[in-house]
This record gives sequence, structure tokens and C-alpha cells, in this order.
Amino acid sequence: MTKQPEHQLLRDSQLSVRYGRSPRTISNWKRSGILPPADVTILGHDYWYPETIEANERERFSAKSSGEVAA
Repeated sequence: MTKQPEHQLLRDSQLSVRYGRSPRTISNWKRSGILPPADVTILGHDYWYPETIEANERERFSAKSSGEVAA
């Protein structure tokens, strides 16, 4: 039996499904800094640890709920 990795890296396509947005929107979010920098880039493809995305969501949503403007 092969041991599964502890962290499953997320790709753009998975973020597209997660947020219900088009791949083009995810690409725009990467360029504009809405998404954090990728944790890993392999052969030109960006990957994030789920923890990185979750931390980014907490930061962005907590700023919005407290009345601050998040970029």
C-alpha cells in the first residue's frame, strides 16, 4: 500500500471549483495578489497547500467582516 501525502497541493483548477470562478478569474486573482504566492511551482504550474489558502481566506474574510477594506 502506498502512503498518501499528508498535504494535497491545490492547483488553479481546484481553486476555480472551490470558489465557483472561471480559470481566467483565478489567473487574474494570482496576478492582482488576491491569492497568496504559490507555495510550489512545478513545470510552470502553481500549487498551494490547503493551509495557505485557508489562512488567506481567514485574513481576507476577517478584514471584510470587521469593516476594513481588503485588497
